Amino acid sequence: MYIFILILLLTQICMVYSHRKIKLKFLKKSADLDSLFLILDMVLLWFVLSFKAQHVGTDTVTYEIVYHNAYTYLESGIRGLNWKYQPLYYVLFGTLETAGIAFKTALVIIYIFAFVSLYHFINKFSRNKVLSVFFFFTLSMIDFYMSGLRQMIAVSFGLWAMDFLYCKKKKSAIAAFVIAFLFHPSSAALFPIFVLEIFGRKRRNLEFIIISMWAVAALFPQRIFDFILSRAGYYSYYGIENGVSTNILLLAVYLAIACFVLFTMRAKHWDEKKMLYLTPISGLCICLWIFSTKNFYISRMAYYYQIPLFVVFAEALEKYTKRKEILFFIFITGLFILQYFIVSSIDSLNIRPYEFFWQAGEMWK
Repeated sequence: MYIFILILLLTQICMVYSHRKIKLKFLKKSADLDSLFLILDMVLLWFVLSFKAQHVGTDTVTYEIVYHNAYTYLESGIRGLNWKYQPLYYVLFGTLETAGIAFKTALVIIYIFAFVSLYHFINKFSRNKVLSVFFFFTLSMIDFYMSGLRQMIAVSFGLWAMDFLYCKKKKSAIAAFVIAFLFHPSSAALFPIFVLEIFGRKRRNLEFIIISMWAVAALFPQRIFDFILSRAGYYSYYGIENGVSTNILLLAVYLAIACFVLFTMRAKHWDEKKMLYLTPISGLCICLWIFSTKNFYISRMAYYYQIPLFVVFAEALEKYTKRKEILFFIFITGLFILQYFIVSSIDSLNIRPYEFFWQAGEMWK
């Protein structure tokens, strides 16, 4: 737990100084501390995830077993369910294992890709980068990264798909989407980002699009919902758990974030091009969280949109950092720290107690 408190304190300190500039003599120019702190945060989080003990994360032990038997899964499961749903997962593991790369080394490589993807997305779209990382941490996305390795890879490709689509590189976006799907079937949730492109990126459309999505999610008939998932083979793979939200507290928190963003859009200036693109995409996160009340596992699809939501929320909260509004900013960030410790006490992904592999007496293998 101490390592997480240290990261949280460091992020808080970085937030205080993030708007300052520093002169880099060797480059003969100045740089924003926000960008430098983002690199520091990414390196620190990568280190904590890459060198964790085997018991940290619900699925870590399973991943190691699959890693050493990946080609066995491929050979025996081409006609089975595992091959059908996540072929690139086995191909990646099989290729790395055949190359003689140790499992822990493979984790280091995979986490490099994940955090390079995260860094690129936040650095490109966020004007308050450290605040975006703060929400990534306090809203437990870091816990998900520690446990859900293959879906984390799919989420990373999802971030690239959103970036490519923003740059009007539709073929690249589709390719990233297909790769994500071949790593984890839940990435089918990324398909709506292509649909949203039909509506354009105009300010006057935002509230209508977002509220309409939430209304559809809330009012969507349970029977039709079950029929669609059943025909898609979702129930045969994950099982049926209807009418259960994954976490009522988190659902309430995400709804509060979304309402705050909508309020800020009305009360403050909200015409920045990147925000006009990301805001309806972040609204899909809330839409999926509402759908999760109909089936437990739908919340897994919300992971693809949580990082865009963090960036949009950071942009909204950034507009309340003037001297007269700073107490409100401190109050909100304080609430998220409190929420983090409440959710951490549940520890549904077996992240705590955290240990590095050498503290657990493990060998590098």
